[in-house]
Amino acid sequence: MTLVREAVPLPFPGRLQENGYVSFRVAGVWLALPVARVQEVLGARTLTPVPLATPFLAGLLNLRGEIVSVIDLRHRLGLPPRDGGRASFHVVVRDGDELFALQVDEVGDVVEATAEEIDEAPSTLPETLRRCAPRVIRREGGLLLAALVDELLSPCDAGC
Repeated sequence: MTLVREAVPLPFPGRLQENGYVSFRVAGVWLALPVARVQEVLGARTLTPVPLATPFLAGLLNLRGEIVSVIDLRHRLGLPPRDGGRASFHVVVRDGDELFALQVDEVGDVVEATAEEIDEAPSTLPETLRRCAPRVIRREGGLLLAALVDELLSPCDAGC
């Protein structure tokens, strides 16, 4: 996968808008979101902590004057915490009138996937991962978990 080093404006026109997925890695797990749901990708940013916030809220960031809630996907998906010294990336998604940034470890390629390349996620995935990413995209280098933005942003159950 090619790693993004700086902000990339999205979405892309044409076929990628309909069949494209932005890939990213969280704790060694490769996931993907539909290009149509991704506004842009950002490099490391300074976050403002939010006292007494839900544990998966990593903080807030200022994106061109708009306050954006940053979701720690490691915590949200029940994955191990990030090493303190590692920089993170942010995949910015819009939900209605509000922006959210999904904190990820790496951002990869924008990939195109046909319906034939998408299958149900295996039942062996942990429940939280399977609920947030119910499908997989078959790629030459392995599988991408096709995540649902709405599930990633939804309130967590007791385990989150």
